[in-house]
Amino acid sequence: MENPTPWTRELAALYESDASSQFILHGNVQDFFLIDEKGEQPARLGSLTEFLDSRLLAPFDVVLSYDIGAGLRIERGRETFQQWPTARERTLPRDPAEAISFLSHYFRFCSNLHSGGGRHIGVAFFLREAHLVAPSGAGGTATALQIRDWAADPRLTTHGLATLLITENLSDLHPMLVQNPRAERIQV
Repeated sequence: MENPTPWTRELAALYESDASSQFILHGNVQDFFLIDEKGEQPARLGSLTEFLDSRLLAPFDVVLSYDIGAGLRIERGRETFQQWPTARERTLPRDPAEAISFLSHYFRFCSNLHSGGGRHIGVAFFLREAHLVAPSGAGGTATALQIRDWAADPRLTTHGLATLLITENLSDLHPMLVQNPRAERIQV
């Protein structure tokens, strides 16, 4: 897989070496990126999440995203995601705290399924505008704790989970996440 920029090479190396599974992408996260579909279609400009999905996330079975405006979304792997019984029973949450809790249950389901001898489901998750979900200050503490736990729980980190928290400025994101020694800060 071609990773032309230093920060994408760094992200891939850290994930593939099991050094980290949570990444805080900051800086020029609102820029457009050149997406080359390997000759299938002409190159085009796309968002950071589209760029990462096309460059680094092909091995993942399910790619999810969340932002305040759209709520939780399935970007890729809908059929696999809907094999989770809870996903068939309800609609995807829009509220940030509810979405983070819902995701925590899904991530643990995937881990438990695999450790119990079932299928391995690799999951990547984008938290767009992460500073709006876990803002700097006391208001986002409970949510920040749950998100931080995704990087600390060995059942999740060894399973095939990658979480990407996207924010322009690190100072806007809850310090519990920014200072988490298990999360890598990557400047875009």
